[in-house]
Amino acid sequence: MMELKEKLKNLPDSCGVYIMKDKRGKVIYVGKARSLRKRVKSYFGSSSSISPKVSSLVGTISDVEYIVTDSEKEALLIEYSLIKRHRPKYNTDYKDDKRYPFIELTIFEDFPRLVIRRVVKEDGGKYYGPYPDGTCLRNTIRFIRRIFPLRTCKKSKLPKQVCLDYHIKRCLAPCIGKVTRNTYRNVVKEVDLFLKGQHNKLLNILEAKMAKASGRLNFEEATRIRNEIFALRKLTENIKFRQVNKETVFRQLRGAEDISNRVSDLQERISLKEVPNVIEAFDVSNISGKEAVGSMVVFVGGQPANDRYRRFKIKTVHKIDDCGMIKEIVTRRYSRLIKEKKKLPDLIVIDGGKPQLNVAYESLKELGISDLAIIALAKKFEHIFIPLRRSPVIIDETSGALYLLQQIRDEAHRFAVNYHRYLRRRIK
Repeated sequence: MMELKEKLKNLPDSCGVYIMKDKRGKVIYVGKARSLRKRVKSYFGSSSSISPKVSSLVGTISDVEYIVTDSEKEALLIEYSLIKRHRPKYNTDYKDDKRYPFIELTIFEDFPRLVIRRVVKEDGGKYYGPYPDGTCLRNTIRFIRRIFPLRTCKKSKLPKQVCLDYHIKRCLAPCIGKVTRNTYRNVVKEVDLFLKGQHNKLLNILEAKMAKASGRLNFEEATRIRNEIFALRKLTENIKFRQVNKETVFRQLRGAEDISNRVSDLQERISLKEVPNVIEAFDVSNISGKEAVGSMVVFVGGQPANDRYRRFKIKTVHKIDDCGMIKEIVTRRYSRLIKEKKKLPDLIVIDGGKPQLNVAYESLKELGISDLAIIALAKKFEHIFIPLRRSPVIIDETSGALYLLQQIRDEAHRFAVNYHRYLRRRIK
């Protein structure tokens, strides 16, 4: 119990999901919170102010673990997935598999459709979601049907005559043989890319199709595709989609259960000599070089250690130069640790690509600590760059190691952006 009390003291004041376990390590409750610290501590308040159900829950809690998230919506989705997996004794919501809908792409059919499902079935289809926001779900379906001419038949079996969708060019009419199976499948692939969030890849495909149509002097087709591209770019500025794959999602969202495995997996994937128990990550934020700031976040044992985060005002760089800013904050951080004779981290993560990595590594060499493990994670393809290695390390997108690195990188970015916004508000 003393260990549990110590853990409660160090809970972050951040949005996230908390997982309560009994003495056997079984998950007995999963919840989300705007502030993990305030929410979890509320369970251990005065016994007179809590319900009998909560009192019974608290009496069986032996351990509390947590996952920090970027938003309440992300916390909601993680909470949902964890409850679906563990079916905790004290959770009553989400157990009937009918809380949030999914979108299914019926790829097992010759001419697939989009169908809204409340239950994920083992029917060979591809599922996307869940969608906690009904408006978002409806808008997504409406957009897809406007841009991608999939059939909207309610039944799997093709009808014997065309409907209005064909006449307004929103269906390719496979029912009367107006499209081949291969051509139709190409549209299905585009819808799949859209729903998985691979928008850049989809845009590249559409741009190639537009160029091909222009080359054939089919300007009407080229204009239609151009309008699709404009609509897609506008919509995807603020929306993220992802495909649901049971094994992948559960592996990624299992939270604290898999944290130690992720850290070990990371050690193996990038060939570290020791387990990277303490990881420090850096990012910078600025607008046209003004009010430039840097951030450093720390993860210990795969978990964020908020009390060890640090913020930097950039002092030596006065223009748009992310590499110069990275070099400054890395030099400041580790020259200070060396001066104070404090322990260095097991791994440094830089938000960026090879240029950012090179200047950070140069800083370590100048400080005489070039043997310190350091990598960079590039956003575009999620490639990992390592000093003195020409080609990047490419990790399977389902691996726990990549998920951990993304979490660390994104947290560093969030911390930097928040500090930059704070300084801009002060100026105004």
